Amino acid sequence: MVRIYNLWIKAASFCGLLICAPIAAFAAPPTLAFPVDCTPGVDCWVRKYVDLDPSKGRRDYAGGTVTGDGHKGTDIGLRNEADIARRVAVMAAAAGRVVGIRDQMPDQNVRDHPAFNIAGKECGNGVRIDHGEGWTTQYCHLQRGSVAVQVGETVAVGQQLGTIGLSGSTEFPHVHMTLAKNGVPVDPFNGATAATAATEAPGSVANALWNAQTLKRLTYDVPAVSDLGITGHAPNVVEARRGQLTGDDVDGEAAVMAGWLRAFGVAPGDRLRVELRHKGASLSDKIIIFDRSHLKYFLFIGRKRPAGGWPAGSYEFEATLERDRGKPGYDGVRRYVATQIVAE
Repeated sequence: MVRIYNLWIKAASFCGLLICAPIAAFAAPPTLAFPVDCTPGVDCWVRKYVDLDPSKGRRDYAGGTVTGDGHKGTDIGLRNEADIARRVAVMAAAAGRVVGIRDQMPDQNVRDHPAFNIAGKECGNGVRIDHGEGWTTQYCHLQRGSVAVQVGETVAVGQQLGTIGLSGSTEFPHVHMTLAKNGVPVDPFNGATAATAATEAPGSVANALWNAQTLKRLTYDVPAVSDLGITGHAPNVVEARRGQLTGDDVDGEAAVMAGWLRAFGVAPGDRLRVELRHKGASLSDKIIIFDRSHLKYFLFIGRKRPAGGWPAGSYEFEATLERDRGKPGYDGVRRYVATQIVAE
């Protein structure tokens, strides 16, 4: 296996390990296909966009804040860590020549292994492709042992490069795809860099580099709930992100009945209402009006077991998310429902 460590993009800067040339006229930009074998909004989500704010703030192409300060790529994430076992394919967004790979870093959440040394290898396992005319794409955080191409190989659009994993500097399973021109990150949603973004109207995709089919799939889809359910104990966010809240502990003798969810892309003023019900009767509910942005958000509500145990029947946990008109993202009300049965 060939490893070329000096081709990887550091999280903080493109300079140093890569040549940082001045931006020339953008000649022959690649047209990008969707790079993951998943269905956006169903089993995968765009969790972060390119940060187009050149200052210390953060701003995505739609004028929202679904990004991190200095974030250089597009993050397409799975529901939870258990989904890594599905071996979701990452594919080349455009044809080109492979110029860098890494394949042997472990899949582990940096929150669980804070002392693990990833300096200079923040991308984790991944593939870097040269598309010509100074254009490159880089695909990070792939599953260990999944890289399916070699340095020097010519790949076709849609060819599998690897599978989504949890390697490198990451807290959730996703592929981070960076599009760059001469080492400078370019947002595929509007063709802008941090230096040129001010000339683009917020939300405009007139200069997008995604192909038409991909643009239809990748609407600016926030705020959203990516995961929810009902469990028989007081859940926590670690169990949720690991995919361990299966509801298998829900029965008549469960210590509690709890509804939980994981959301992302929340902005100030967004409203979340959650309610746990049995046969239409409310067991617990809560309304939250957010006063700040959340790239990720976890919540649960519930009730302790009554003296006679939980009555048989269907339990329902409902969540609704609402965003005011005029703000970037979903315009209206979204409803999510999870159900769990307590047998006789």
